[in-house]
Amino acid sequence: MAAATNMHGFDADLLANAVQKLIKEEVVLGKFHGSTFTPKAYTDAEANKVDGFFEANGYLTATAAKSSGLGLKDWAAQRKASGYNLVGAFVASHLVDSAMASISDALAGDGWIDAQPLLPHALTAADASELLLQLSSQKKLPSNAVVLDRVAASSGFIESIAKALEAEVQKAAEATTKKKSSAKKAVEEEDEDLHAKKGGKRTKGAKKKRGDDDDAVETSRAGNAESGVSNDAIANYLADQHPDLPLDIQDDLCAKVQVLLAAMVAEVAEKLRSTLQTKQNHHFGQADKVVQERYERLVLGLRALEAAKLQESPLYQHLLKEVVSEPCHMLIALRLEEATGNSPEVTASSRKQSLEKLIAVEGAAKVESLSRLAAVLVHKKEAKDAKEHKEAKEKSGKSKKSQGHAADEEEPAVTDVSELYHAAADDSHIFCRKVDKKKEKAAAQEQRAALKVQLKELVNSTAFLSSGV
Repeated sequence: MAAATNMHGFDADLLANAVQKLIKEEVVLGKFHGSTFTPKAYTDAEANKVDGFFEANGYLTATAAKSSGLGLKDWAAQRKASGYNLVGAFVASHLVDSAMASISDALAGDGWIDAQPLLPHALTAADASELLLQLSSQKKLPSNAVVLDRVAASSGFIESIAKALEAEVQKAAEATTKKKSSAKKAVEEEDEDLHAKKGGKRTKGAKKKRGDDDDAVETSRAGNAESGVSNDAIANYLADQHPDLPLDIQDDLCAKVQVLLAAMVAEVAEKLRSTLQTKQNHHFGQADKVVQERYERLVLGLRALEAAKLQESPLYQHLLKEVVSEPCHMLIALRLEEATGNSPEVTASSRKQSLEKLIAVEGAAKVESLSRLAAVLVHKKEAKDAKEHKEAKEKSGKSKKSQGHAADEEEPAVTDVSELYHAAADDSHIFCRKVDKKKEKAAAQEQRAALKVQLKELVNSTAFLSSGV
């Protein structure tokens, strides 16, 4: 139009109105846009060319459709074409059916397949991704299909990746169990510190056994993708076993695998916690019984030595060895098991090393009572009887007044062994009942009865020997 106006000197507006009138009256066939007139013959020729291309190739790009003066949706609607309108192309149904056959075969073998190579080369990755989304929404993909951008993978393929990482799952579960145990212990210690600050005392009913379940410590949820297994472990496995897998879909694949790994870690961790709890409960039950029984024997033995004034005799050290050693070792093992998850056997030769390990984990302050009890078995000076302890206290009090705190630091007050024993047991959540006069009297009566039986047997043996002579 501009060329005709310049060549013949026509008025541009007058010429445009004339052309619009001619088109409206169908004297001239075509379309007039702005200053451009496109003859119908040209448009029909382009449309036929576009239709022919679609019939021959089974797809049509947005650029090709635009050459016929229509967008993809409008072109498909006018032609009533059967297919899928994608991001930048329209694909005929028969091409999609062919791609679906390949997809079904791949997923039937618990594998994966990239949909882009199944489509014409002119189609992009975005077109392939859109096609899979439409097929999935229409429920035309196999039931085990998982769409990962332009890749269709079977659920079995994803499960196989998770199963291949069982070693990593075991490590993550062990770390999770240890972390949960530490968190639970920290909560318990905070509660105990708060209770102590308020002046509370533990009673028999407040005794808390090791290994008891605590609802405050939650287990991992299967839907939580934070499994503890790194995405690097998944990526390394994919690089080794499936190098052809497109890198741009691995983030989506890792997210799917992580859901399965989280469920696996939660299951393994629960089994580990259950096993550990059962073992700890068993060990605690054994220690609880022995510690309480030996406490009563220790108190009665100390009182008997005091009554006979034999505190400094070899019988005192024999009492400690026979009564205190085993419970002390059991308490150390119990505390180590709780702190580390391992259940070592503590003996006289390994006692020092085990105690140092426990101090390294929990700190010297929390193991003080147990350390002092263990020291009694080594240092005789710390193994005094109750009477001597009272005298030492009195002397210490006088010494403090005259010499000040420096002397107190040099010579710490001696503690009754039974008190050390009771404190160590209490810090391990084992309650030892105080031995009252009634129990002491009953024990004395039992001892006298046993001695009478032995004496009677001795008399009978002597009479028998005399008659033989």
